[in-house]
Amino acid sequence: MAYVVTGTAGNDVLNQSSDTGPGTIVGLAGDDSIALGTGLATVTGDSGNDTVILQTGNTGTVSGGTENDCITAGGNNGSMVLFGN
Repeated sequence: MAYVVTGTAGNDVLNQSSDTGPGTIVGLAGDDSIALGTGLATVTGDSGNDTVILQTGNTGTVSGGTENDCITAGGNNGSMVLFGN
């Protein structure tokens, strides 16, 4: 089932790892931990030191936003556009 999640201006844990895409996650400000569901995803971390965890087969776009971000892959990903600032 598709998912749409928006964090807060604080440090958030946005764990959608058990959800199926397509999905959209917006972390907003703060140091966010973001785990994607399966399939197509669009992720925006915004400001903060964000950690984004991809799953096998993910496709889509990840934009970490400002500050230092970490984007990790849990396996073989599909076509992804990654912007980690």
